[in-house]
Amino acid sequence: MWEYATFESVETERVPSAYYVPQELRAAAERLQAHGIALERLPEAATLALEEFGMQSSEVTAQAFENHRERT
Repeated sequence: MWEYATFESVETERVPSAYYVPQELRAAAERLQAHGIALERLPEAATLALEEFGMQSSEVTAQAFENHRERT
């Protein structure tokens, strides 16, 4: 099916060039690798300037759509 629609962004966001995944989050690292995301282990201990991301709220829809519940 041909897609004739065009889309324009209404927001832009600055994204980091790298992310830090702590060693104890092995399951998260494995999931990233399963999706084809390359990971690099730091060769030695390092002091890094990092920013932390946190969610302020999380809500799940009351009714499922195609057996999934949307989370906002």
